[in-house]
Amino acid sequence: MPLAIHRMEINVLWKKLIPESYCKVCMKLFLGILVFVMSAQAVLAQTDTSETFQGVAWCDEVRPVYPGGPKALQSFLVHNLKYPKEAIKHGVGGTVIIHFQVDTLGHTSNFSVYKSVCYELDQEAIRVVRMLKGWSPYTLHGKKQSTYINQPFVFNIGK
Repeated sequence: MPLAIHRMEINVLWKKLIPESYCKVCMKLFLGILVFVMSAQAVLAQTDTSETFQGVAWCDEVRPVYPGGPKALQSFLVHNLKYPKEAIKHGVGGTVIIHFQVDTLGHTSNFSVYKSVCYELDQEAIRVVRMLKGWSPYTLHGKKQSTYINQPFVFNIGK
């Protein structure tokens, strides 16, 4: 179920969390991270799928899930992702996609940048993904298998 937050709710939440003395850049950073979290939830919300591919039904498939589910992943990302100061200074933003493997034990490895924006943003996204531990592994027909995940990170400072 996608996260739906209305503009009024964001403003109320913002005023409760951040004093009025903070600049507009802080609000834009907050909104950028919120967009990132919403995109991450959309990608990981699919824990059970049933697809038909060329007449073959793939049932009994369970995608890898972060411990605690999508909400726990959201919380982890919000608390650990930091917008690099150099990227803010130069007004750089965009979507970085990190490609990584979840093995049969739920360990992550083989991290790579699938879609790059700039070095600083790419490295921050990799830093956070390396911290994600303890996934439930991908299973197909009851058998655990290694799989890859593409995790998007949206960096948006607004203009």
